[in-house]
Amino acid sequence: MNINDIHARIKSRFLYYSEHKITENSVMDLYSLAVSDVMNELYKEIENSKMPHLYTKLTDQSLDDLGYLLSTPREVEESDVQYLYRLMNWKYSAESSNEKAINTALLNRTYASYVEYIPKTHGSGTGTVYIIPKTYDNPEVIENAISECIDVMERVSSPSLYVEYTIPGPKPVILNIALEIADNGDPGSIKRSLEKQIKEYVNNIPPDKYMLLGLINKIGVNEDYVDYFNLLQVFIDGKEQDEIEILQNLEDKYLLEEIVWNE
Repeated sequence: MNINDIHARIKSRFLYYSEHKITENSVMDLYSLAVSDVMNELYKEIENSKMPHLYTKLTDQSLDDLGYLLSTPREVEESDVQYLYRLMNWKYSAESSNEKAINTALLNRTYASYVEYIPKTHGSGTGTVYIIPKTYDNPEVIENAISECIDVMERVSSPSLYVEYTIPGPKPVILNIALEIADNGDPGSIKRSLEKQIKEYVNNIPPDKYMLLGLINKIGVNEDYVDYFNLLQVFIDGKEQDEIEILQNLEDKYLLEEIVWNE
């Protein structure tokens, strides 16, 4: 919307409410034009404020001021274009380094088996810490998992960062597997071994990663004394899945509930 559009709309509204047409170049017309000019400047400022990289318009001393704020002064004879490019690279590098530093600090938690920080989940200056507790059966473990992550974030993140702490909701996984065991194999011990390995894999899939059915089949066929192993069906939260790679959303946590053996 430009000044002419605003001016035309003001005159149209005036005609609608007063049933009088504003005469061109009259005092009223010039007044409405002046108002339109001010409103046009206001609209421009509003649009500029929506831009995520407003600083890309900075030049000369304003650009130097930004560099001073970031402790990255301009080099001798460095042009505005070169300086702005360097500042933008600094920004992206700093963001990446900060994210890595946060996730490194969140490693090896006492009460959580996996923790991941995802930035900008609700826009700039926000982030979410997804926490998978070592058990979902003990409320105290869940509470302690959140508390220890809060302690870490208070040490390593900016005080201005808005952080949410989320425990993904458990989704029970049931597998229907065809299994044939060699005559000299012990069915009980083989099933227990397979269940342990598959459970360890399924229950430790990181947030926003895939459960790979081919990997489960690989676990089975690599087990000693197994002649045949085939994953027939996968049910997650009671719903049968038809993909060979099943995404575990950030809000979900897959937990192996049962393996149904078809022998």
